Amino acid sequence: MKKTMILYSLLLLAAVIPAAAAEDRDRPVRVEDIPSRARTFISGYFPDRDVAIAKVEKEFFETNYEVILRDGTELEFDRRGKWTKVACRYSPMPDILDDSVKARINEIFPEKKVTAVERSGRKIEVKLDNGFELIFDMAGNLIEIDD
Repeated sequence: MKKTMILYSLLLLAAVIPAAAAEDRDRPVRVEDIPSRARTFISGYFPDRDVAIAKVEKEFFETNYEVILRDGTELEFDRRGKWTKVACRYSPMPDILDDSVKARINEIFPEKKVTAVERSGRKIEVKLDNGFELIFDMAGNLIEIDD
C-alpha cells in the first residue's frame, strides 16, 4: 500500500511539473492589462514618455510585468504593480528614492547619477553611472558597496 501511494505521488508530480513549466512564458500585453498601480507609477513619473512595449512574464507561481518606454527606460513590476526595477540609461532617473538613500549617495558620490534601481526582498540596489552599485536595506541604511 505504501509503495502504491509513493508511486502515485511520483506519477502525479511527473504530470504536474511539465504542465507548470509549459506555463512559463513571456507575452506582450496592452498597457491597460498591467496592474493599475503600475500604470499610475508610469503616468506619475514618466508622463511625457510613450510605452514601446509591455509584457507579462509568468514563471511557475510568479507573475511580473516589464515595460519598456520609447526612450529606452526599462521598468519592472510585481504582480500587484509595485515597481521592482527602474533603469534609465538614456534619461534622468525620476525621484523614486527615499531622502535618506539620496543623501547617502550624494555624500559618497556627489557628482554621480543613478542609472538603475532594483528593489527585491529587503534590499534596494542602486547602480551609478561610474559602475558602482550601492546596496541599502529598506530603512535606507547602506549595507554594501560593490564595484
